[in-house]
Amino acid sequence: MAFGQVGPYSLHYAPGLGRWLDRAALPADIVSLYGLWLHSNHRLAKWAVGRNTPYLIAPSGNLSPVALNISRWKKKLSYHWFGRDLLARVSVFQALAPGEVDDIRSYGLKQPIVLIPNGVDVREHPEAEEKANAIRARFDSEKILLFLGRLHPIKGIDMLLTAWSALGRAKEGWRLAIAGPDNGSHKAQLEAMVRELNIGESVTFVGPQHGEDKAAWFMASDLFVLPSRSEGFAMTPLEALSFGKPLLLTTACDFPQARLAGAALEVEPTATAIRQGLQDALSMTDDQRRAMGEIGYRLVCKQFSQETIAQELTKVYHWMRGEAAAPDTLVSP
Repeated sequence: MAFGQVGPYSLHYAPGLGRWLDRAALPADIVSLYGLWLHSNHRLAKWAVGRNTPYLIAPSGNLSPVALNISRWKKKLSYHWFGRDLLARVSVFQALAPGEVDDIRSYGLKQPIVLIPNGVDVREHPEAEEKANAIRARFDSEKILLFLGRLHPIKGIDMLLTAWSALGRAKEGWRLAIAGPDNGSHKAQLEAMVRELNIGESVTFVGPQHGEDKAAWFMASDLFVLPSRSEGFAMTPLEALSFGKPLLLTTACDFPQARLAGAALEVEPTATAIRQGLQDALSMTDDQRRAMGEIGYRLVCKQFSQETIAQELTKVYHWMRGEAAAPDTLVSP
């Protein structure tokens, strides 16, 4: 259902949600929430507490030091308005990556933590093949380095552009495609950087991509990059691996499994380190990059499919209801 919002979009303040919950007779045994600074989550948690229903929250990277410093005053306002009560009553936290366990504890939260990452839908996309071919034709014989995500400072696209410029002739034959929605007018700043660095001939902004259009960009790409300054556990690297694409990630992405498996190159979140990572990735042969992608595809099928993650969460839900022993994913009681 959709509810009209009041005030800043980022708060998700929808008075109609509360009225609907008060009237609805929902047979919920567990409430599972994602994100922190959303009034809608507070309202759902309040509804759960009123019915003695336990709830789980996945902070989704919102408690990392970098994330907390972005729009800091808004988060302080949210904390004092509803966040303190929301966090105090949580039954279990779901950390999406190992680093998030430390972030939760550093924030002073004492509840149990389970470590369960995001899952990805691994399936074929035959209907996107024609669109992928059109993308390849658009860039002729160029290989495609794809970034896909929000255009936001936390994603490190500015560092990526600086690194891309520093490659010089090493990037010949490659196209950097930047896909995703603008966030806070950051796109204008990035476009200005492209002009200042004089790299417009090899950088293309392709806008938001969804559904089969997004699938087509993954299919058409040769390498996926996520140069983030901070992440909870991003979906896009998993999605790229589900299409058999190799990765270049920063350590801030907190996805060491991909590096250890041989599906990703991993560098520090600095322009200098990203430049070196790009140089290493672009200097590989097509067969070497393809082999990395195949390793990554097997990794997501085995450990990160939606079916696998759903099974792990189901064990947690039974434990929260007192119907089963503590799950293996419990890392911090």
